Amino acid sequence: MQTRVAAVALLCVCTGAHAAGIANPEDYVNTLGGSDSKYDLSHGNIMPDLTMPWGFNAWAPQSNDGQHQSDGEGWWFYSQDRRFFGIRCTHQPSPWIGDYGQLRFAGGLVDPGHQDEWLFSAYEPKDSAWYPYYQNFTLLQFGARTGYTTVETAPTEHGVVINWNFPKHATGKLADGWNQTRRVWVSLNGKSGQVNGASTDSSGLATMTGYTTDVGNGRGMQFKHHYRATVAGGADGTKAVKPYSTGVVDGKWAWMDFDPTDPDTQTLVMRVATSLISPEQAQLNHKREVEHIGLGDAKAAAKAVWNKLLSKISVDDMGPGYTPQQESDWLTGFYSSLYRAAKFPRKLFEQDANGNNIH
Repeated sequence: MQTRVAAVALLCVCTGAHAAGIANPEDYVNTLGGSDSKYDLSHGNIMPDLTMPWGFNAWAPQSNDGQHQSDGEGWWFYSQDRRFFGIRCTHQPSPWIGDYGQLRFAGGLVDPGHQDEWLFSAYEPKDSAWYPYYQNFTLLQFGARTGYTTVETAPTEHGVVINWNFPKHATGKLADGWNQTRRVWVSLNGKSGQVNGASTDSSGLATMTGYTTDVGNGRGMQFKHHYRATVAGGADGTKAVKPYSTGVVDGKWAWMDFDPTDPDTQTLVMRVATSLISPEQAQLNHKREVEHIGLGDAKAAAKAVWNKLLSKISVDDMGPGYTPQQESDWLTGFYSSLYRAAKFPRKLFEQDANGNNIH
């Protein structure tokens, strides 16, 4: 019987040029680690969050409706699920603890028979991107002969930029009723709060506002988590596009429908910012963080922040006896743990018009 003694990785805590030994530690982070969990079989009970270090919000795909699950409403994501209900604004560290201030932003192709707030698509987790600074999903339900809808996301301190990339409008013989309408919507997931109908802001952008008062698990707290979401079109997300139809249902969810024959609606860029203070503060956070940036800018900025933080520790020597794959696995485990350690506590403060931190 052979006995192998595992070598101990040697860690050098350093900054600056010396830390550049691992050029992109943020790309070693496995955000899915610990998310293969169900109520009756846990492998971690943590969420695959897209977020900034100690982020005000986190964002993750919602893979079930959370309303009809025997596991309970905290179990809204499971890494083996194949359903995509949208991008959830979340603060949940564990399904056992539950969520608060949650919202869901969704998009897809609809027709008269398929257009309620729980409309979902199949997706393949293993073909998706799961970085702490960027996520990407292909929605197999929302497609045509010209391709599928894809969703790309990147976070800011108090918000997120979401690109809904729809397939090119298909012409010719189509199934009856299939009109390829491009829809985006916001939902409270059936919880308490107020979703307002769509409007147009001063720059002509389609806008959705409202708040959730959901605190989960009966914590006894009372607060409003306000949101402001604008939708623009064009490849760079700078063109004002007007929805041809909008609606709101019982103050719980609202939608915007866009013409699929308009090339400027093939990509709809949703820019979201939130506030625990007021609608005005949500608008200020939106103006500061997401109003003038695209997905590429948000992705690059978030990647740089994670790079700077994780590069503070460089793994210089793992000792002898490891294969390249084993060394890569060491780095994945180590930097994924640093990512997890930098998620909580959350920076639940915002800056007023004068730049002062307020709660």
